[in-house]
Amino acid sequence: MKRFFSILWMVAFAVVLALMPFAGAVEVNGQTVIFTIVNNTLASLRSDTMPFISDGMLYVPYTVFTENFGVVSIYNSRDNLLILSNENQTLFFNTVNGGCYDRNGETYTYTTISHNGQAYVPAVFVSGVFNLLCGYYPDTSVVRIKDVTSSYSDSRLISMLQEDMNAALKTFQEEAVQEPEPEFVPFDVYFCFSGSLGETTGYVLDTLAAEGIHAAFFVTAEDILANEALIRRIYVEGHTLGLTLAEAITEDAQAMVEAFDLANEALDQVLNLKTRLVMIPGGSNVETFTQAHRDALRDGGYRYWDSMLSVEGIGENIGATRVVTDVCDRLLDVSATTVIGFGYETQVAQALPGIYAFLNGHGCALRTIHELANPINFHADLW
Repeated sequence: MKRFFSILWMVAFAVVLALMPFAGAVEVNGQTVIFTIVNNTLASLRSDTMPFISDGMLYVPYTVFTENFGVVSIYNSRDNLLILSNENQTLFFNTVNGGCYDRNGETYTYTTISHNGQAYVPAVFVSGVFNLLCGYYPDTSVVRIKDVTSSYSDSRLISMLQEDMNAALKTFQEEAVQEPEPEFVPFDVYFCFSGSLGETTGYVLDTLAAEGIHAAFFVTAEDILANEALIRRIYVEGHTLGLTLAEAITEDAQAMVEAFDLANEALDQVLNLKTRLVMIPGGSNVETFTQAHRDALRDGGYRYWDSMLSVEGIGENIGATRVVTDVCDRLLDVSATTVIGFGYETQVAQALPGIYAFLNGHGCALRTIHELANPINFHADLW
């Protein structure tokens, strides 16, 4: 029963949190200042550990729990799991695909977010799992996480610590150095898509049509023959068709070319056309792609492209807003013509307008991959 009310409290608080106004919030260098109180102690105010709100949910560094409440953390790099555990409960967060589960196998939609170079976790949810209480007060921009040993009520403690918070904020503002943003130099961008064709491919095509975007679709022989209507739609709507393979390439370069030839035959069968454009599964920077493979492609008349910025690991718990944010943040570090590679997830279709708006707003030109365009690949091969 206690566990039931704990979960019920978490759900109720999450709903209230999503509706609360951000009254009294202070920004320093574009970062909203949120104070953290652990039990009865005001934590240091630092930009690299600052809590933040995303999609109406409060996130804090996982270290809040490991450094103050006896929770142990382990990172399983093989399975991309951040594991948080104490003697009563364990949470397993999938840092790539999103979502988490506990030691009893119960699954949750909550996920981690990489922020400030470390993993942040949903504060209310994790607190509840480890029998802690978490309160967020936007009027004073304070989050308090406490256990049963805490003596003061949240309102009283915040009032008691107000002078300390004012002093901490003043110091934080004085130490914050407003670094000038580096000048953004616009560049050309290509959109391409790959992966298994299906229903969500139609959603992607709908969005591209609505935004007036033309892209390249790299498809396998199997997908060409199994999705003839989709292949025709891609072609009729003005997109470029290229080829890729269903399986990773081997050391046999000639076998790779023969596989592309078979895919071309399938394309010819459906559309009565062939293409020179190909994409290596996993990219041309995989170890199995050698000079022999490059020579074989050139001799076979093929030109290969690489996705230089791949949008991967979009689990069902990752929303379109996060996809837009992640892609745009990565684009800020780009300074030359690039290729963005997408899959066919629903979130991609929803994110495309936001990404396109970002590119337009920054003066980047969206180009279309075609037979005569100089290929973009990891080896700078232009043939």
